Parts: sequence; structure tokens; C-alpha cells
Amino acid sequence: GIEPVTAAAHHPDHLPSRRMSGEVPLELEFVRTNFSPPASPRGVEGGPSAGILGCIMWILGYDMWIMGCIMWILGYDMWILGCIMWILGYDMDPR
Repeated sequence: GIEPVTAAAHHPDHLPSRRMSGEVPLELEFVRTNFSPPASPRGVEGGPSAGILGCIMWILGYDMWIMGCIMWILGYDMWILGCIMWILGYDMDPR
């Protein structure tokens, strides 16, 4: 099959994924610290699911956390969109 292209390939100056660096980016620590209540600020369930999917995708080398945070803050259930976008092969980094 065709190898999925990671965000790092699109953005050479971007932080490498855990698969390449073995380190936890400061951004992920910030997200885990500040964006982990049971529901989004607008009360839509899905905050924890978004975080779990984001971590899985990040471990696999995909850059999901930025869009995940944006969507979760807006009150969307990120894991559903994340799955759809990932299946379609889109890079979720808004840059």
C-alpha cells in the first residue's frame, strides 16, 4: 500500500512525531494539562474521545492535536471528524 505522509514531511521545521523523536512535545503536555475536562466548553460530549484519538494519531505520526483542540473548543466531537479525515488521508495541521 501507499505509505501515509506525515505532517513532518509537509513541514520540515515542524516538531517530529513521537515515532521519530521518542519525546513528548511541550504542546501535547500543554494540551493534556489545559484541555482535558469531560466535555467541551460548549457542553458537547466528546472531549476525552478527542484527546484519546489525538494521542493515538500523534503516536502514529500524524499531526492531529492542533485541529483537535480547535474543534473541541468549538464544541465538535473531534474523534468522529478525526477518523473521517484520517481515512480520507488529510493532514490535520492547519498550517
